[in-house]
Amino acid sequence: MLANEAIRATGISIANIELKPLAISDVTRLLSDTLKCCPIKVAALVKILLEKTHGNPFFCKQLLNSLHQQKLLTFNVNYASWEWDIQEIKLHKNSENVVDLMVEKIQQLSGATQKILQWAACINNEFSLDILSVASEQSLTQTAQDLWEALEVGLILPVDGAYLVPQLFEQQELEKFGGIASQVRYKFLHDRVQQAAYVMIPDSQKQSVHWKLGRLLLERSNQAERQEQIFDIVNHLNFARELIANPEELYELAELNLQAGKTAKAASAFADALTFFQAGCDCLPMSSWQDNYALSWALNLELGETEYLNSKNDAALAIFDRILPQTQTLLEQCAIAEFKITCLRMKNDLSAAYQLGIETLKKLGIEFEPYPDDRLLASELANTKRMIGLSIDTLADLPELAEPLQLAAHRILKELFPIAYFTSPNAQYLCAMKFVQTSILYGNSQLSAFGYTLYAFTLVNKYREIEAGCAAGELSLNLYEGCDNKELGACIFHMWGALTLH
Repeated sequence: MLANEAIRATGISIANIELKPLAISDVTRLLSDTLKCCPIKVAALVKILLEKTHGNPFFCKQLLNSLHQQKLLTFNVNYASWEWDIQEIKLHKNSENVVDLMVEKIQQLSGATQKILQWAACINNEFSLDILSVASEQSLTQTAQDLWEALEVGLILPVDGAYLVPQLFEQQELEKFGGIASQVRYKFLHDRVQQAAYVMIPDSQKQSVHWKLGRLLLERSNQAERQEQIFDIVNHLNFARELIANPEELYELAELNLQAGKTAKAASAFADALTFFQAGCDCLPMSSWQDNYALSWALNLELGETEYLNSKNDAALAIFDRILPQTQTLLEQCAIAEFKITCLRMKNDLSAAYQLGIETLKKLGIEFEPYPDDRLLASELANTKRMIGLSIDTLADLPELAEPLQLAAHRILKELFPIAYFTSPNAQYLCAMKFVQTSILYGNSQLSAFGYTLYAFTLVNKYREIEAGCAAGELSLNLYEGCDNKELGACIFHMWGALTLH
């Protein structure tokens, strides 16, 4: 799912192919072709298969194999035909689901092979020989030998031909091959086979197995590899969270969850991101705000934002209210205010959102009249034009805004504008003028491009200054061309195309 979300985030369209269960006609054709007989003869067997498998293709195939292994489905050499006794099959106790059937099949293997499959199931659907050998505390040769029986019966498959290397050489000889033997990879025949091997692990042992695998993956990876394996590492360690008592290890796990959450959020997998951020916060001790402020702040802020991204606005607001007293800087308070304004707007509590925006601007040194009249607007417009000078085009050469608090002011103004549009119509124009004024005083930010579009909207819609408004709009579009903020483009093009030029 995360891979799909990452692909969608790039703008690439993904088509979902729905695989429906096999219909009675499908199973009839499958059996009549496999058993080389007419559809009428297999009708009763088809009915049993459908009742047991509900049309699951993998379950159908495995159940047929099971019937053959139990000699309930046999080939008569004398008559060159397949034979079966429907009554015997009905009376025989067959597994009710594919996982139970796979468990039965695994249990027919040697104890060593069962054990190594259980370890493999904890790693992933696809796993490497070197990780499996270290986790099971065995040599590469012994691990490969334990897997061989599962290979023979088809429960696991080799990813490539390298799987033969550890079968042909002793451990001492394998060392000469360097990374070749250690890079041997296998995969389970089906995710239900992996699930069956996993359910065979006693519940009392699962946490310790996951902890060992998580630590192994963590310690054997460099920074780049850790990022590639971050979800596997974190999922293992989170499962074993109750076993971790060392404060340093808990802080480390909190950091890993932060990394995993950011990765998931970047892929638009917001539900997964929320799980990781919450797990990270759960790792933090009560004293974390004093002992590790940066991590506590980052995790809690991400948690609040991701609650909002999952449409849980009340939960997000509760988190922001809880962490606000812990903040150490005005910039952090502004970050919380920005998110709260968005959440309140999504709840349609425009009055509270508007008031919070104005209070935050005041903290940043920007006086903002909540309900300006036309006289005040005219004064602000005159002041804005005086600051612009002869040509608004020259504002393209302003230096880049470097003051974080002024950038925060731009972000608050951006959030305040759509609320003012409904709450205090004249205030939307004041937002535009404050945007231009702060850009002239402190420099252009990426958001300044949006601010100049608002100013164009103000000149055209409020004052009918078409020529000046078009010049402001052209400035906005030119600045946006050098901007890598695609989200901002939607706001600019909407204001310019739909509300200004239209």
